Amino acid sequence: MKKELMSEVLLKELKNKYEIEKKEVLYPVLKKNAMTFYLDVYEVKDLGHLCVLRMKAILGLMKMESITFVVNEKDVPLLNFDYIKAMGNETLLVEFYDNMLEALKPEFFTEFNQMKEELKYFKEYECEPNWYDDILYDISLHKTGKKCSEKFKEISLKYLNTFITKMDSFPLCDKEKKNEKIYGFANTLFVNGGPAVNAFKELFGDKITKKVVIEYMYGQKIEE
Repeated sequence: MKKELMSEVLLKELKNKYEIEKKEVLYPVLKKNAMTFYLDVYEVKDLGHLCVLRMKAILGLMKMESITFVVNEKDVPLLNFDYIKAMGNETLLVEFYDNMLEALKPEFFTEFNQMKEELKYFKEYECEPNWYDDILYDISLHKTGKKCSEKFKEISLKYLNTFITKMDSFPLCDKEKKNEKIYGFANTLFVNGGPAVNAFKELFGDKITKKVVIEYMYGQKIEE
């Protein structure tokens, strides 16, 4: 039986907890230089936005999944999962970005810090310095290894459910102000770039990349 992708596991979990509607996109499939990208976008009712971007290349020897969970109804961090498999090496990135209207209370971090401590036996993935390092919370996870896809799915699911449990206790926030914060992050990501965004620009150009990053990944209207 075919094993579920990490994005399928996380999407299934979210569908069990929330009402999710798939949205139409202009670029459900993008192909260039033997690389194929698959893009799915969802609205999470009364909560926010979800984007799943998958890529495969080199006859399946290289794969990538990126899941962006953007909550604009509550004042919580942006959450992004990335799984990359290339030539037998596997990498998991679980990243929390500070786009907060108000500072998070210390208790938000406790369980994530405990989980991160429990995963010390995984080799740390060394990320190149980037502009968003200053707004990346320390509870973010960067791990790498071989033959650990099932463990990475388990870890990601645990992080997602912990995030959801904590978020459930948060009150509703000013959605307009939260979207301004989200747009600011997404637009800066498009302008300043990052490893994936820079590669996407080289493949598909600024126009498509801007729509994918700002509108599809982060659920924001593009300011013309």
